[in-house]
Amino acid sequence: MLEEARQKLITEVSGCLRADRMKDASALIAEVGKVKPPRDRTAQNHLVWTLAAWCLDKGEYSRAAEILWGPALFSNDPRQVQLVWRAIEKYPLCMFVGGSSVGKSYSAGGWLMLDWLRDPMGTTVRVVGPTEDHLRDNLFTHLVTLHRESYVKLPGNIGDLFIGMDARQRKSSIIGVVIPVGRKASGRLQGVKRFPRRGAPHPIFGRMSRMRVFIDEMENVPLGIWSDLDNIVANVEGPDGFKLMGAFNPKDSSLPCGQRAEPPMGWPSVQQDQDLEEWDSKRGWHVVRIDPEKSENVLTGKVIYPGMQTREGLKLIEQNSGGRESAGYYTFGRGLYPPSGASFSVIPPGMLHNIRARFVYAGKPVPLAGGDLALSGGDRIILAHGLLGDASGIELPPSNFNPRGLIIPFVDAQGRRIVKTCAQLSGIVMLPSGNTSKVAKELIAHCRILSITPDHLMVDRTGHGEGVRDYLNEFWGPVSAVNYSESSTHTKITDQDKSFCDEIYDRIDSELWFAMKFWAEFGRWLVDPDIAWEDTREQLIGRHFKPGKKNKVEPKPDYCMRTGRHSPDEADGCALFIHMARKIAASPISMITTEGSLPGEQLGDDDEDRDSWSSGADATNSYDRL
Repeated sequence: MLEEARQKLITEVSGCLRADRMKDASALIAEVGKVKPPRDRTAQNHLVWTLAAWCLDKGEYSRAAEILWGPALFSNDPRQVQLVWRAIEKYPLCMFVGGSSVGKSYSAGGWLMLDWLRDPMGTTVRVVGPTEDHLRDNLFTHLVTLHRESYVKLPGNIGDLFIGMDARQRKSSIIGVVIPVGRKASGRLQGVKRFPRRGAPHPIFGRMSRMRVFIDEMENVPLGIWSDLDNIVANVEGPDGFKLMGAFNPKDSSLPCGQRAEPPMGWPSVQQDQDLEEWDSKRGWHVVRIDPEKSENVLTGKVIYPGMQTREGLKLIEQNSGGRESAGYYTFGRGLYPPSGASFSVIPPGMLHNIRARFVYAGKPVPLAGGDLALSGGDRIILAHGLLGDASGIELPPSNFNPRGLIIPFVDAQGRRIVKTCAQLSGIVMLPSGNTSKVAKELIAHCRILSITPDHLMVDRTGHGEGVRDYLNEFWGPVSAVNYSESSTHTKITDQDKSFCDEIYDRIDSELWFAMKFWAEFGRWLVDPDIAWEDTREQLIGRHFKPGKKNKVEPKPDYCMRTGRHSPDEADGCALFIHMARKIAASPISMITTEGSLPGEQLGDDDEDRDSWSSGADATNSYDRL
């Protein structure tokens, strides 16, 4: 009966808070406590906070969450949230491996905030992320929102990657820790340890402080951090004083994260038993796998919990990643490491095997170029240039099988010779860096040498690139430009696409990379055999993407951190080159393949079936923003 009365009180108080009736909420608590109802807002808030604090001291975090936030801000009702909370409460070392939109970090963030509020003067929380932007845009923003938008004014103040009682007392706070980009970033977590509490001991936790460390995107942390983590693990005593946890999408089981999460029977045992949800790893971590297919939204086909994965979302992951057996669906659709050999590359290595060749143009092609200013990627200015026009076939370079090379004409399914819109990459030039005018003048000089007009140059105007674009427009002529932070265009890459780019790609940079992929896949883009190619090729096949409701190409800093390589500026130059080709072509390419005919045949003037780049755009496919 007492338990029912407590829950009834909490439910009624929560209902009043949801209706912005703080006075009524505090009156309910005052009635139970047999005290006079407070009149001013501050006293009312204090009384409601007293009830929430009582729930926290009793370890009833779900009831405290109900009072402070309500389901609109945070709910621990979803099964995924309960899996995460039970693991954190029971084990000192936890890993949460799962798919997309299953609440791995969201769930842990709610628990961490409540746990800190339970003992703010004696609890240190470190939230670790790969970059400052990642922390601000994801987990730390979630924590700030929980603190700031609580129905009850909470203890503590908010600062820059900081939530705490006193900015000078960094140990009694929640702090965001940025892991520096690089592969040897050790020492960043040294000194993360418990300390003797000052003053009177806590009635439950005693004199020693408590420490919690949460690592977001755990699989992406630099290798050197793992030595810090192993040192921390060696000092763990008991299940409550110290807790170390992390969340990640499983991509590569050979990395340190996958090694530490590996179940006793190995990762193949999880693949074979796709219902396996929890295990103790070989290295002592408790691992929780969160499968999107088991979320309530997916099982019921209804949006019961907004923000969590849905059937429609999983369907899009399946479509965009290449099916249920693709690497992307294993990782983001099931929370599983992909089978051996699966790839997350936007451009698979095999797609570039036959790209080193030249098109045979039926008419005079037009020169064009893409300029990646790369001012955030190490000041490597790249100009990727080439030709676009009606190609009647492909000229393969000499080989052991064809010492004199080989010309393969384009023909359709009926054997008729045709032309196709095709782009030939002729060269990749690295220009010297400098101020705005110097970079712009270098671009103008090289374009003039290559007979490229302003309207056939596509540049990256992200950041400082805006100034270069403005200079080109003022002193040379209007050029085309993109800002990588912009949304995708309302166009289609191929005429078989069912959706527009702004429906399937998160931003314009993702659209550029996938357009480049499809132009390579369907034989519309070739690279001159004389170009020094290996470094650019490694960049092209090394860039990963995250499938989901919208495909997202990994940011440059993440690529650099994961691979240890410099910024993929040459590959971005190629992507801008293809983007310029799309704008000139003014219509989507066709995915329909053609067959080769006898070597040496030429395109006849009387051939009827032509896929000409000068034929104009489909009225439903405006390329004004390209």
